[in-house]
Amino acid sequence: MKLFPNSIAHIIMPVMLLRSEIDTEIEQVLSKGFDITLADFQTLLPVAVLTTCTQKDIALFNLVSEASVSRKVQDLIERKLIVKKQDACDARKSILTLTPKGRLMVIRVQTEVIKRMEDVFAELPKSTRREVSNGLQKMMQILVQHSPRRESLLASKNPVLRSLLDNEQS
Repeated sequence: MKLFPNSIAHIIMPVMLLRSEIDTEIEQVLSKGFDITLADFQTLLPVAVLTTCTQKDIALFNLVSEASVSRKVQDLIERKLIVKKQDACDARKSILTLTPKGRLMVIRVQTEVIKRMEDVFAELPKSTRREVSNGLQKMMQILVQHSPRRESLLASKNPVLRSLLDNEQS
């Protein structure tokens, strides 16, 4: 028996479980020669996705406190994976961007995780992959319209995010 028949929970809960399993896969990848932790990667990823962002954006992205993000950002700055600059429009805000080293780290980790996921989901028919992809794209477009980070998301130059937000289905 399903707890919430015909509820959005039947989509959201599997997505949350998938996120958890993907985090486990990321940890497996990171354990094989990468000099960063899952928490490091989870801090770097929103900076890569949003191109430029604030510590608040990272906290919202990962559903964590700004205080924990602040400590992690400082560590990543010291390790030369992130650069922090004062916002030209608002001196109270700091803008974060990836260094070339940070960008390369994110790309390398994503590449390895995607390879692992390709193997795991190899048996999933292409038609099913396409249906899931189209459904998730539509959900992402709707969520962005309601997001507190709407402007940052819409302004992003990240090609993956841009393809998700593109109104035309492929």
